Amino acid sequence: MAYVYHHLSLLSRQTGILMTYGKNVQHLAEEIRDTVKECNIPLIELSEEELVKRYPMMKFSPGHKGLIEESAGLLLPPRCLNALKVEI
Repeated sequence: MAYVYHHLSLLSRQTGILMTYGKNVQHLAEEIRDTVKECNIPLIELSEEELVKRYPMMKFSPGHKGLIEESAGLLLPPRCLNALKVEI
């Protein structure tokens, strides 16, 4: 696992993530928000107005809000598989 930890920046890409939600799933968004904050992960909350202003190229249904986690990212599967081959 030493290779994986040493080369984590090569195996993943920090992209940030935007989650939008409407009133029908607001309770789920609040649970996500609370859990992320409990883990001390910075989170940006966007009101409907802030969401529209920050992302004018996107169309949102009325009442939608947003959560942004700037430190989120994704794993790059081919690189992860190659790292696994090195480990085994």
